[in-house]
Amino acid sequence: MNLSRRTASLLLVAFLASPTFASSPQPGPYDPNADAAKALAAAGERAAKEKKRVLVVVGGNWCVWCRALDRLMNEDATVKSAVAASYVLVHLNYSKENKNEALLEKYGRPDKLGFPVLLVLSPKLDLVTTQESGSLETGDKDLKGHDPAKVLAFLAKWKA
Repeated sequence: MNLSRRTASLLLVAFLASPTFASSPQPGPYDPNADAAKALAAAGERAAKEKKRVLVVVGGNWCVWCRALDRLMNEDATVKSAVAASYVLVHLNYSKENKNEALLEKYGRPDKLGFPVLLVLSPKLDLVTTQESGSLETGDKDLKGHDPAKVLAFLAKWKA
């Protein structure tokens, strides 16, 4: 097919402007516009009432592994049930739009461990533990993602 330069240029501009290619934030559980401090405070209050801990997953919608962990927590019935039974879940955004620097500083810069990173907090929002997520992966190059058994063991170890 022989396209004129003008036609090729118009096609390129249309492609670059398309939603698939545009650099708009990907949909997902992380909201760069959320007031993370307010969300944590509300989670702490709820955790105190329900005698649970707060599970904070630090990451971003840009992160394939963050979305994979979120998918596991929502689609695997056993993992979803374990989270709901013992934790109040909060997604803490880290992206170019909002890095939530003050909160990450407060909790010892867990972002230095990569993404996603998990924080378990008491209802008073004191740090109980920090967990990088690489050790929770399947370890199988053909079955990428997080291992439900490893995630469940982590959740069981740190529940209230």
